[in-house]
Amino acid sequence: MKSETLGTGTSEAEVTQISKHGIWLLIGEKEHFLSFENFPWFKDASVSAIHNVEVLNEDHLYWPDLDVDLAVESIEHPERFPLVANANRLVIGIGLENLPDECDLPGLKRFLANQTGFRTYGLAPTAPGVPHGAGLDLMLVLGTTASVASIASLLWTAYDKFIASKKSRERKGVLHIIIRRPDGGTIDFQIGKDQERDVFITDFSETIRAIQGSDDPSFWLRSAAEIEENEIWMLHK
Repeated sequence: MKSETLGTGTSEAEVTQISKHGIWLLIGEKEHFLSFENFPWFKDASVSAIHNVEVLNEDHLYWPDLDVDLAVESIEHPERFPLVANANRLVIGIGLENLPDECDLPGLKRFLANQTGFRTYGLAPTAPGVPHGAGLDLMLVLGTTASVASIASLLWTAYDKFIASKKSRERKGVLHIIIRRPDGGTIDFQIGKDQERDVFITDFSETIRAIQGSDDPSFWLRSAAEIEENEIWMLHK
């Protein structure tokens, strides 16, 4: 199936061939091979589901029948993108600091909520004068159909589009990414502190891969359940 999104760098995507080792995908004028080893979601999928691909934006493709969202960069460089498919769910906290006055915070939340591969939770409304009691602005609960680096790329795109483009000399804006560990400690990444995009994606991916290989899987399941069941968090749709 061909999909088109006008006005973006990635205007068309089409599956041209399926073999016993993987699929061939034409993006624009360039063809890529997606091996089942690197992209296991397609291995047992139906032919019609594999062919049903959509262009979400210039950076991402989506297979609605499989609920799989892939960054174009992960297709071009799969070796950089460790998979979430072989891991348990992951919970990521998002904190926003020193935002520019013209920052489109609702737009940023909608952008994340419209992506696949994770569920976005924001703070639920409270009565006037009642504090939330949460030190974070958003919580992301990752599923099992996207690479960690794809999520990192999305977070960088969200910052670049909704915060960096509005920054001033006084308010440059920082997007904090906070991950709790079973021992009570945290891992903190920051977008907006003079770090390059590729360095952030590599560091984030390697760190997540390491903790997913060492942390108790039940911790992540409990963490996800806490967010989904806690009344202070509301799912953005």
